[in-house]
Amino acid sequence: MKPPQLTSPQQNLRSVIDALTPPDTRLQPRGLNGIQSIQTKDLDGNGKLDAVVFFESTQGDTYTQGMVLEEINDTWVVKSRFEGDGRNLLSLEYRDLNQDGKNEILAGFRTSDLNDQNTLAVYAYTGQKVNKLLLAPYSKYVVEDLNGDHLLELTTIAFKRNEYNLVTCYQVQDGQAAELDTLQLGAGLNNYLNVMSGMVTPNQKGIILDASYLTHSAYSTLIMMRDNKLVNVLDQDDNLNDLPIRSGDVNDDNILEMGRLKIPSGWEKVILDKPPRFLDYYQWEEKVTSGDLKDMKFIKEQYMDPDGRFVFNFPDDLKGKVTLDQSSVMDQYLKFIKIENQELVAEIKFVPLSQWEKLKPDWSMLMRDNDQVIAYKTSFNNEIMKKNLR
Repeated sequence: MKPPQLTSPQQNLRSVIDALTPPDTRLQPRGLNGIQSIQTKDLDGNGKLDAVVFFESTQGDTYTQGMVLEEINDTWVVKSRFEGDGRNLLSLEYRDLNQDGKNEILAGFRTSDLNDQNTLAVYAYTGQKVNKLLLAPYSKYVVEDLNGDHLLELTTIAFKRNEYNLVTCYQVQDGQAAELDTLQLGAGLNNYLNVMSGMVTPNQKGIILDASYLTHSAYSTLIMMRDNKLVNVLDQDDNLNDLPIRSGDVNDDNILEMGRLKIPSGWEKVILDKPPRFLDYYQWEEKVTSGDLKDMKFIKEQYMDPDGRFVFNFPDDLKGKVTLDQSSVMDQYLKFIKIENQELVAEIKFVPLSQWEKLKPDWSMLMRDNDQVIAYKTSFNNEIMKKNLR
């Protein structure tokens, strides 16, 4: 495969940057070759493209050096130079936080290899110089209108293992960044597996944090904003999972759902090294006063293979109505039946490659590897099963 070819304007920009690279520095971020290291956008609203670049010291002994260039008459001119706020650039994006037609610069930095806390800087480019609006510690951050005022809030999530876990929401107005609120969450996290924001009801946005906790546990946190105050609406103790679960829009309705593991009906007292697990996804409902996901709107149910090889999404008219038959044996044979009358829904079989040709006429292949085929069969509705098994 050949790398993508640069267009003439991109080649011109890259040539200018190469010529301007200070001695003993290199373009950031590392690992990105060519123009992918450089983003262009009209930052100051004058109709001309700007580019922000950072250079790090090859010795790793100084902070990054920033530079803003503007496209003027088919060439690129340096408009401003400034010092970055860390030794390595981790992320860079442009967002119009206050909806004034001008884009702020959001740059994430690593300040030290010994510190797991990073620094997020927000800069405003005036057309002549770069002003620093905010400097905040962060592990993750999201940009979202949480309070419904049609401005984008910047929310940082900063945690230090076994010490603290803080969520802070900022808003940029009139050339300044102001803290709207901060929320302290439970300590003891190993890491955040997933951080996302978006609609969490048809009318409200929020932030979902999927966290790894203690040795094997995990849980999701849902943060909303009410009257410019951050609120955690889920109870951690009620929503612990013994495996990591990633939240997301599982039914393509543009609303985020959170997952909760459960033991299939009839298996509650069976002791296995790898017990079967069903995964239920819920949407948050404001009218529910409980902090337990099980009391929320039940959206989708699926069987999750313990080794992550496949997922069986139960059709909507079967969610909450299916279990595994007691004849099922993990990694050998799975028989899904209706709870009410034991009617067969689907079978999944783990077949050695040497036996697959004999079974092929009656079974459909779900996946294969070097040793075996995972196959399925159903008398319920084969077309629906094809859509829901993957």
